[in-house]
Amino acid sequence: MKLILFYLLTLISFNLSANHFLAGEMYYNSIGNNDYEFNVIFYRDCFTTGANFDDSIHFTVFDQSNNLLQNITALHPGLNQVFNSSFSDSYSTNCLIQNEDTCIEYVIYSLICLL
Repeated sequence: MKLILFYLLTLISFNLSANHFLAGEMYYNSIGNNDYEFNVIFYRDCFTTGANFDDSIHFTVFDQSNNLLQNITALHPGLNQVFNSSFSDSYSTNCLIQNEDTCIEYVIYSLICLL
């Protein structure tokens, strides 16, 4: 019975796909007076039909003793695009294989908070 089920499942084909972000960055800067600027950048292929950017992202800040200090929300500011010409100038590596239609969208979530 298991063998028949195995053969039936192998005969049925499924069309599966996945969409992913290409990369991401997260950093913060102290801008003085206990104010910090937080930035998160997500990159994706312009031609993707999935991997949507979120309307907002949430930060949770803890102190060194693991006590919750605050929850912060950064809103989606809008999309930016980098096309092949500026992309190839910015990133030069032997590992990167580019097509003429290389296009990357990115969004930068940024906020300033007092800690």
